[in-house]
Order: sequence, then C-alpha cells, then structure tokens
Amino acid sequence: TDQVYDGRSPPYTEVSQVDPVNVYGQTKLAFEALLRARLPDRHVSLRSSLIVGGSTPGECRKQSFFQFCEERLASGTPTDFFADEIRSVVHVDDVCATVLALLRLISSGRTLHTTEVPADDPRAVAAANVPAAPPAADGMLQALKDVAGVYNMGGPAGVS
Repeated sequence: TDQVYDGRSPPYTEVSQVDPVNVYGQTKLAFEALLRARLPDRHVSLRSSLIVGGSTPGECRKQSFFQFCEERLASGTPTDFFADEIRSVVHVDDVCATVLALLRLISSGRTLHTTEVPADDPRAVAAANVPAAPPAADGMLQALKDVAGVYNMGGPAGVS
C-alpha cells in the first residue's frame, strides 16, 4: 500500500522515507519488516496504490473503486470524497503481470541484472525468459535473492 508514506512529498520511490498515515499503513509496514527480518534475502513486497480495472468477478467482499463510484452514481446516494488525496494508480492487469513476471523470473533461476529493468518500468521484468526445464533449487534461490526487496507499483502521475 502507498499508505506507508505520509503523503507530503510524492511521488515516492522504494527508498523514500516511510511514515504511515493510519493503522492500515502501520500494519502493512510492520508485516514488511517481519518478512525482511525472517527472510532477509527471500522476500518480495509489492506496494500498490489505487488498483483500477474492470468489475470484480462474482461475489466479492470488497468492490473496486470504480464499482463503488458506479453504484453510488446509479443509486443517487450522496457520497463524500477526500479533496486533498492524491493517489498513483495501477491497473489490475499490470499488477498481475508484475507478479507473474517475478514468479517466472524466480522459477527460472535466471539472475536479474539491474540494466535489464529500467527503474521507471517495473513491468520490464516480464521480459525474463523461462527455460524449458526447471532450474536446480540453488538457481531459484539465487534468482529470489536478486529480486528480494520492496517495489512500488503505480505510475508517477498522481490522480486527485
């Protein structure tokens, strides 16, 4: 979540100072710390902001932001929104592609080189080639070590 940041100095990067704005952000940050402590070179935390996309399929406890807006508009229900909130959005397909690319990279045992993944395009990881045969366990562990860390998902443009 982007709620690990205080909202005062966007846009944020993975090395920006964290200062959670609420209990939700504090909880997410505490879990990242737990992962880092227990799995120092084998953890991946993906921080998303406002995830957008189509309607959630079937019965879902939490609807998408767009579904919420659509339902409120259709019903004529008055709704208040924050006027001073700026979020970076990420499409659900990009979230899925990022997770899949990381899993493919890790399972391939291939080493990720920083020159292959531009800092401004985390989806470039999707270019990782997956070998036909699964790698040895030590290759998978090395690949995981190469991607271990925290990654922000969401573009630099803010939406208010």
